[in-house]
Amino acid sequence: MSFEAELKTHYSEIHRRLSPPPPRYQHVAPTPRPEPPPPPVPLPPSPLSTAKLSKPEAIYNSEAGLRRLLAKVAEWEDIRICDLQNSRQHDRKAIKARFVFYYLAYEFTTASLLTVGRVARKDHTTVLYGLRRLGELRAKDPDLDARVSSYEAELSTLSTRKVFCCPLCGHPQDGKG
Repeated sequence: MSFEAELKTHYSEIHRRLSPPPPRYQHVAPTPRPEPPPPPVPLPPSPLSTAKLSKPEAIYNSEAGLRRLLAKVAEWEDIRICDLQNSRQHDRKAIKARFVFYYLAYEFTTASLLTVGRVARKDHTTVLYGLRRLGELRAKDPDLDARVSSYEAELSTLSTRKVFCCPLCGHPQDGKG
């Protein structure tokens, strides 16, 4: 054997002794996939779709319903919708109409003051102030009180016929606004 071949074997022997042995292969069983969840159990029909509600306000709480209510109040009060939503409109008629909208939306919907304010382009604290102020104005002005009472009566008759998405349209409630 030549010197170079002997040196090569010597180095490989030293390398084999100094280096750790390769890891032994261990068979790892694959992890089982989790079972898919069972399909959801269908719910029975909602009592809202069949029974008359104790309070009509639970039926139309979407922003679309509130917009329709805003349009109806504008029609009743003979004022433009943009005047109801305009923050620079300081006409007494527009202000009272806004208060009427706040009151009807509060009484006949489950919408929050924030949502009512969003539709009217006002802050929720403004809506709260309007509710308190309308109570004071109704106590002083019998004409305003009679008008608001007639609006309430009309909305009550509309809302108790069937469950609608809002008091002003005739579409059955489907959960979409």
